[in-house]
Amino acid sequence: MGILLAAVYVKFGIGAVFGGCVILVPFKIFFSAIHNLYWCFGARLFPTVVSAIIVLDLISTNKWRKRNYLFIYLAILICTSHTFEFTTMEMLMCITPMMIWLVNNWNWSCFILVVKSGIMCILGFLSSMVIWGIQLICYYNGSIDDALHHIWYIFGSRSGLDAISGENISEIGKSVTAWQVVADTLYGEHAELQWGIKPIHLAVGAFLLFLFFFLHAHVLNKTRVDMSMLILVSFGLASSISWLVISQGHSYWHPNLAIILWFYCLIPSLGIFSGWAIEHMIRNTIKRRN
Repeated sequence: MGILLAAVYVKFGIGAVFGGCVILVPFKIFFSAIHNLYWCFGARLFPTVVSAIIVLDLISTNKWRKRNYLFIYLAILICTSHTFEFTTMEMLMCITPMMIWLVNNWNWSCFILVVKSGIMCILGFLSSMVIWGIQLICYYNGSIDDALHHIWYIFGSRSGLDAISGENISEIGKSVTAWQVVADTLYGEHAELQWGIKPIHLAVGAFLLFLFFFLHAHVLNKTRVDMSMLILVSFGLASSISWLVISQGHSYWHPNLAIILWFYCLIPSLGIFSGWAIEHMIRNTIKRRN
């Protein structure tokens, strides 16, 4: 976590670090998941930490090391080998620091580096699926059909799935759409974080702050679009939603896990944006008065 905060500080400043931390503090649902630090931080954020270290090294040396591809591959492989949950989120989060670096160093060679890194993420995931496939074949006493059936229920089916046995526990989930799953954890029945606050309220608050920040910057003739921040928030949203869409059945039957997805990606990115925006408004106001 310290490495990620250092990367945020290098790119966006102290306000962004403060905002990213403060937005998580009031919600006990987030800290209730930290009883297992490996499950919560060590596994889920490990690829993002590896990517952040690579980007920090790029910034300081301006040199891409070929071993970085191996690091990215191993980070995703290690992360996704122990559990299938949230794999798409982990891959998108891994690429996010590199995308932020790319928009500030745009050229075709840098673009190719990021594309190759994305390919290594996919290869790491596919390798972990091979490992999972072997484990499932052993679990089902050599039955390849049962192993494939299990994988299909995880990633392709909308039906309910028992996370341990892989057995179909209900037919109700087959009528659930991806949007219903997203809506349920964004502003629906299972979306409450604390004190009646839901993720949609934080998103709307950040959007209103963005409008105020834009108007404030326009008044001071400092209107500009920070593509790095746009990438951060966009990938934060995509990372949180991706698993809800890809694995509808799992997300539908595990809302207590699905809602944590917002805390890994979107909510911290909104906090980082809010802290960054407030810091810039204060600095711009002080400069104008001086």
